[in-house]
Amino acid sequence: MKLWGIASLAAAVLVLTGCASVQTPSPEDSTVAAKASQYAQQVQKDIADSNAAYDASRRVAVKFPATGPLKVLFIGDSLTAGYFASTQEKGYSQLVVSQLQKMGAVERLGGSKAGGNLATVGNLVSIPEGFNLAVVELGTNDIQGKTDPAVFPGQYDALMNKVKAASPTSALICIGTWGSAGSDTDAYDNAIQKSCEAHGGKYIDVSAEFGMAGNRGPAGVNVWAGISDNFHPNDYGHERLAALVMDHLTVS
Repeated sequence: MKLWGIASLAAAVLVLTGCASVQTPSPEDSTVAAKASQYAQQVQKDIADSNAAYDASRRVAVKFPATGPLKVLFIGDSLTAGYFASTQEKGYSQLVVSQLQKMGAVERLGGSKAGGNLATVGNLVSIPEGFNLAVVELGTNDIQGKTDPAVFPGQYDALMNKVKAASPTSALICIGTWGSAGSDTDAYDNAIQKSCEAHGGKYIDVSAEFGMAGNRGPAGVNVWAGISDNFHPNDYGHERLAALVMDHLTVS
């Protein structure tokens, strides 16, 4: 019993000694930890600021009027018309209108022509005054020899001038050509981007969306605009186009 008592006492002493041996952080250690925490917070803030700046750089602001509907002007070809979505309502332009209508009243303006190149559609579509947002989707039908790439930039500039003259403070989105990136399309897409940005707009490159097979076809399906092909966007392709447009807008 005596030996058991001594052993127990020794164990208790060891436990107490072990507890007593735990060292509290020194002032120097606390300072290092505080600096590390401050540095981590600053890094997170810098990342957030950088992301916010990037978002701001690729978006245009669209504000609903105090009175009356938001007026959205669409100028485009068969993609803007909705080819080859299963229904016209599932075309990208109407999907954009539907998304905006969740925030207020919207009036759709402008027009489109399947197969029309820049000059044809630019002369055909009426551009009224006082719209709030313009979405221009042209250039695809200018490729393959329909429009000289040396002439195209001047034609696009002329259309941008008309759009901005009709509504100088309007937000502007320009969608690039529907096709694979490469020598056939780059000259047109570069001209679209340069002109759009020079007029205060934001350019959207859609070549990656075209390259995703799931965004197009299948051919031979009877839809609202006729028999589908493997070139035009399908329902999912139009959803992606609409999402890209909305992603380039800051709506208030």
